[in-house]
Amino acid sequence: MREEAWKNIMEKIEPKPKILVVDDEEDVREVICDYIEDIDLGVQTIVASNIEEAIVKTKDDEVALILVDYSMPGGNGIELSKRLKKILPDTNIIMITGRADKQLVIDGMRKGLNDFIEKPLDPNLFKKIITGHVNDFIAKKEEEARELLLIKKSFIEESLDLFDNTDNYILRLEEEYYEDEVVNNLFRRLHTIKGGALAVEGCEILAKLVHVWETCLQKIKKDKKRPNADGISLFLDAKDNCLKLLSMLDSNEKISSGYIKDLDKLEANLRKVTYIDYPKEHPRKKIKAADITLGLDIDDGLFVSNPKLDSLLNLTGDLVNLKNNFKALIQNRIKEDNGKDYNDLEDLYDNMNKITDRFQSKIMEIRQFNLAKFLNRIPRLIRTVAHDLGKLIKYEIKGADISVDRNVAKALNLSLTHILRNSCDHGIENTEERKSLGKPPSGNIVLEVKESKDDIIVKVQDDGKGMDKDLILAKAIKNELVEPIKINHLTDQEIFDFVFHPGFSTAEEVTSVSGRGVGMDVVKNHIDKLHGEIHINSEKGKGTEITIRIPVQKTLLVEKFMIGAHQGEFIAFPSKSIIAVENIDKEIAKSIFSNGKYNFKGDDIPITSYSDFLDLNEAESKKALTPKVILILEEEGEKLAIVIEEINRQLETVVRPFNKILPKIPGFRGTCYLTDETFAFVISASELFTKIFSIKEKGKNKAA
Repeated sequence: MREEAWKNIMEKIEPKPKILVVDDEEDVREVICDYIEDIDLGVQTIVASNIEEAIVKTKDDEVALILVDYSMPGGNGIELSKRLKKILPDTNIIMITGRADKQLVIDGMRKGLNDFIEKPLDPNLFKKIITGHVNDFIAKKEEEARELLLIKKSFIEESLDLFDNTDNYILRLEEEYYEDEVVNNLFRRLHTIKGGALAVEGCEILAKLVHVWETCLQKIKKDKKRPNADGISLFLDAKDNCLKLLSMLDSNEKISSGYIKDLDKLEANLRKVTYIDYPKEHPRKKIKAADITLGLDIDDGLFVSNPKLDSLLNLTGDLVNLKNNFKALIQNRIKEDNGKDYNDLEDLYDNMNKITDRFQSKIMEIRQFNLAKFLNRIPRLIRTVAHDLGKLIKYEIKGADISVDRNVAKALNLSLTHILRNSCDHGIENTEERKSLGKPPSGNIVLEVKESKDDIIVKVQDDGKGMDKDLILAKAIKNELVEPIKINHLTDQEIFDFVFHPGFSTAEEVTSVSGRGVGMDVVKNHIDKLHGEIHINSEKGKGTEITIRIPVQKTLLVEKFMIGAHQGEFIAFPSKSIIAVENIDKEIAKSIFSNGKYNFKGDDIPITSYSDFLDLNEAESKKALTPKVILILEEEGEKLAIVIEEINRQLETVVRPFNKILPKIPGFRGTCYLTDETFAFVISASELFTKIFSIKEKGKNKAA
């Protein structure tokens, strides 16, 4: 089986891998080459008579194995091995020597040698050792092949999903009115596909075709004109050819020179599309949400959850609510019957509770996806983009071995593609510019993924040029995103947030990588759908850090909450964020609010009321407030006090996300049922902290 695997791999590798034999004696070189040929490994042998010649020949990265003599003019095999390892760190090196003493072996191993073969050569032992090391090479090639296959399959699945329903969007370009949402949607789809294509070997032709098509859409967006009938036909033809290229990629079909010529002709025709005026002015009608989907809600796939699993999740939530109602019924019966024993019902509840826990735990387990499966593609993405831009970029990936919900994994996969391409293009300077600034010639990008109590946190950091706040602000004013009178009151984060607006870009020119103003819009769209947050921290000349925070329920559906009541509505606070509960009276509350601080165990921490958090009328809310309770919350070392009217119970329940009927409310994660007729809003601790501390930061800036 191993020999078969080797032959299959060898057939696909061009040029053929080589075994390099380094010895200053020609007769010895010939004997070693004959031995290798007799083993019939299917590789090519090459020779070198001295150290410098060996260095030259190892410039070829398909060298599978190197055999070196110990004694050579100008040095020895150990010193040569040390030098060769710097060129080919993953290639095994074997020394052939007549004096394999213990100290020599130890010294050689320290400097990069992988094995020794003693002279005179024993043919059987030689075959065994060489075959073993060649098998190591086979294993590496097999692993590379598996990784490439994963990357390819993932890209094909994502791209097919994004091309789904594209025909309808193309045809809508022919309608009477210009619809910005339609053009933006096509942009997002094509931009994402092109980004993925850059990370997959052999997709250069697809990326080129998509880029030309993007340029057509850019013109439509800029001029507010539609392509004529022939242009629409070309768009449909481009889509069909993209699907054909994906199919050829999936089946490993070789692209013929004739088909490449056909694609060149298609690209040339796309560049010459004629555009005409829309017959009517846009009535500014709204596009239905279903019409502007990004194609993320597919049934199956590597990164997408199955709707049947979502249905099971909802049923599990119903089961938990039923369990809670059953518990409430038991407690009411005990109360009504003056403490009568209902042990049989209590036992039934305990069993129901255990089954529910096991059931929902298994469902969540099925939904888990290991981030390493797509983060493995990032090195190639960065390498490809850096090469296209003529830049030197190093990278580091931390914390890849984390499992999350499949929907989260998909959103991160698509978002990171855009963010990393922007870092390479707009963030990292070219080599000459970095040298002139006193920076290392190679730029650095660090991607870090970590878990907190209830979030997945992803950070992308580069040491590039950073973002120009003044330039961003000027562009925002030009695009009428902010009134000039308000610019002095904007925080850095509020300025950076302008880059998430559709079509926003400060790039001076459009490249094949970025600059169209759609990338960060796409990212924000993905993160918002998961009720996540994205923040930018950047310093001009020093670099940029982008942080994504997504609330994730990693193992359990059921969470513990403290249920509070405030002005007639119920609020669910996550128990894991609460470190203390303290009772107060109305007079104390007034004095607390006067300075905005609360003394908790000797530390003054910010304090707010639930009404203030919701931006209710301050005077009205303070007048109506009858505070009884202060909750002390903690997130990542920061503490915050929040005042509510009362806490009435603790509860284990399921969070139901906001939907189309009840859209996302800022500051909340969703809702949870208390009984069949009542529900509570589930507060987002992270949003609460973000809002309060950003207000605090604003106050500092104003004071300054």
